[in-house]
Amino acid sequence: MSIIQEIIKCPVCNKIVTTESKYNCCEQINQKTEKLENFYTYIDFHPNVVENKVEFPQNKPKRFITQLFDNSVFPWFYENLLPTVWKLGLRGFGGIERESQEVLEFFGKDLQIIMDLSCGTGIMTRNLIRSQFYKYIIALDYSESMLGMLKKQLDIEKKSNSDNLAIIRGNAESIPLIDNSLDAVYSGAAIHCWENPQKGVKEIYRVLRKGGKLFATTFTNLFPNAKMFYFFSVEEVEKIFTEVGFKREYLEIKSEGVYITIKCVK
Repeated sequence: MSIIQEIIKCPVCNKIVTTESKYNCCEQINQKTEKLENFYTYIDFHPNVVENKVEFPQNKPKRFITQLFDNSVFPWFYENLLPTVWKLGLRGFGGIERESQEVLEFFGKDLQIIMDLSCGTGIMTRNLIRSQFYKYIIALDYSESMLGMLKKQLDIEKKSNSDNLAIIRGNAESIPLIDNSLDAVYSGAAIHCWENPQKGVKEIYRVLRKGGKLFATTFTNLFPNAKMFYFFSVEEVEKIFTEVGFKREYLEIKSEGVYITIKCVK
């Protein structure tokens, strides 16, 4: 994991993490980096893992939907039941499998480092591993419960080639990576869950290298007064992405039913 270790930074003090055994950075962050099952690394940047119980509210999502994801029951529902609903049209016709194929085609092969941002239980992460197209994969989510399901599924599937995987518990609005460090980012059905969607997209732009690719999906604004999610029009999506730096000529937005697909290049 040496290459990934070189690009990880502390989300509090912004210093680079330089060892695999501990955080050589902010003294307020607990030293919690684990090598699990001999094939992937788990790093916890949750704001509660700090000495003296110091909190960092600016790095902690507060929305109800984020709290729901940390419920111990929801990851099972997400992993076992939602894919069927997605396939019926909620996530575009064909569901996550068709989306996976689109992602692989858009990203191409032989990229160095890619990220599944707000990865949930890692359904896409595991598809990316199976492709064997990418040298290193980072899966990041805020929910410990969702990441627990990802680790459980990796154990069940016993992926021998997942030693190129780093699992990070962190915030999409404060990605713990240095600037210009990723070749591609996938963020599926996630933007509408973030506390500040524009801030999260700006973080993606920051960590992508020049020419790096982003494949993201979200939902249209059918329920504009909803409190659990943000819902967007195509125009609102375009505004968010162009305001953080993505050029309109390298931005493709497609609306299909209730689903919006965004493909862009930095």
